[in-house]
Amino acid sequence: MAEIEFVHLADTHLGYRQYGLEERFKDWGKATKQSVDYAVEKDVDMVIHSGDLFNSNKIDQDALVQAFEIFEPLKKKDIPLLVIEGNHDRRRGRQKNTTMDVLDRLGYCTFLDPGGRDISNAIYEIKEYNVIGLGYPGMYLKNWIDDYAEQLPENRKNNIILLHAGVEGYIESMASHVTPSKLKELKQKSIYLALGHFHDSFQLDNWAFNPGSVERERFDRKEKSKIFYHVKIQDGVVEAEKVQLNTRNMFQFDLKANDNWKQVKTKLREKVEAHDLEESMVRVRIFGKLESEFKRWELEELFGDEPLVLKIFDETYSEEKKSEWKGMESHEIEKDILVNYFENDFEDPEALADFVRSILDNILEKSLSSSDEAKPLAKDIANWRRDNL
Repeated sequence: MAEIEFVHLADTHLGYRQYGLEERFKDWGKATKQSVDYAVEKDVDMVIHSGDLFNSNKIDQDALVQAFEIFEPLKKKDIPLLVIEGNHDRRRGRQKNTTMDVLDRLGYCTFLDPGGRDISNAIYEIKEYNVIGLGYPGMYLKNWIDDYAEQLPENRKNNIILLHAGVEGYIESMASHVTPSKLKELKQKSIYLALGHFHDSFQLDNWAFNPGSVERERFDRKEKSKIFYHVKIQDGVVEAEKVQLNTRNMFQFDLKANDNWKQVKTKLREKVEAHDLEESMVRVRIFGKLESEFKRWELEELFGDEPLVLKIFDETYSEEKKSEWKGMESHEIEKDILVNYFENDFEDPEALADFVRSILDNILEKSLSSSDEAKPLAKDIANWRRDNL
């Protein structure tokens, strides 16, 4: 059987301006370009992308031009780029076309777009292999897997599947769509499952591979380095090599106050001096008992102008604060905590705290036992996102 060689990446989120920064927009593009340049240099047979090529389903002209520039070398070398939609860039409501449709029509990619359960129009043949796009089925996945398996071509060694989905045990439970055991029903009909959605990399049984996002975007992610896969398949044997990407540094410093502000500053200064923080992203979390004033500006001065992003979170408490809370209603305490949490990232943390409190009230009071009850709340959230984000 013929050998096939390809690059597998996912979750490139082109157009993502994290914290409203143009530098972050460029970061996602640079990381994506690294994988494309690698594919061109290695002269692979194809590049596959398992969802969330773009960060939004709305066409962003800057992100579209960025995509043209990144993928032009593949087009010039006739290396096919095969993509599926993800939860971020899928069509919604009455929307007929996505940005992937635009790229497809201009010859930059082949958009493998299944019609719900029907995958007949989402199969691409290359060499002796079938590349099948299942897209982003979301919550329907667990019920549709049997239908997918029935439609897949018979010889499993010829089938490569692209799927954007959350696998239980590897992603937050609320965002999971399928268990590993249920997912493996596709293993009987495929040699390689290219996953996307979860931003940390993982693999199952040398069959299912999730490269994760090409850039870091959360301080609490366990995975510090980002990768894509360079894959070779021949005679039913899969060899998947992790290729590391060069991304922006992110640091999280957690310090316990122990009611000693001077000690907090000393410990943080030691961490600052021990790391190269130039143009990095830094999150500082101070927690524990602190009776003295939390002097945020003194901590900021320790960093100078080195980091691109600096977030300092005050999670300390004092006996004075506790005594203040004793005379407050529970919703007032919750708002006080939320305001403190949001003040780093939003111009009007009090308004956001009020909004979050209203959501909590709706959930706790109504229990949202039916979709009809949830619709007004969902509409309120959508309107707030439209007006504020």
